[in-house]
Order: sequence, then structure tokens, then C-alpha cells
Amino acid sequence: MVNVPIKACSTARRRSPPDLGTPSAFAGRIKIEEPNSVRYTVILERENDGGYVAIVPALPGCVSQGDTHDEVLRNIREAADLYIEDCIAAGDPVP
Repeated sequence: MVNVPIKACSTARRRSPPDLGTPSAFAGRIKIEEPNSVRYTVILERENDGGYVAIVPALPGCVSQGDTHDEVLRNIREAADLYIEDCIAAGDPVP
């Protein structure tokens, strides 16, 4: 498991979660570092080209990618931050 800080997701695109039976896929958790923090599970999958894809299953359509492990974690944090900000701005419930 990986714990990484996060805020809220706009670089989102719909994508089905990876097969967790594959050795290249693993799940971790990201945490919003605010007074009322929330943890989200993040699924990371290594792509055939060597890059990574990250998915936040609790935030439908919140998906990002990066060339390195650090880059994909930065990207998914930003994507989740934007997703949550969009929910709040629209008056929608935050998952």
C-alpha cells in the first residue's frame, strides 16, 4: 500500500480498472491533508511502454498517467483535487 497526500480531478477519462491479478498492477491510498481528510484507493498499473496509469475507483472517471511513478502520483493527486473541486463547485456530493 502507498499513502500519498492529495487535494481534488479534471484530467479524468473513463477507463476500466486494471486486472489486479497482473503483477504490474497494485493499489495504494491517497489522503487529503486537510482537517476533514479522506482516503481514496488508487490503482496504479505499469503500461507496456514503461509509463504508469493511475485510477481512483471512488471518483468515477478520475484517471491520470505519467512516465514515472512519482509523476503519475503527482498527476493523480492533481486530478483528484480538481475532481473534488468540480463536485463542490457544482453542488454535487463528494464521493
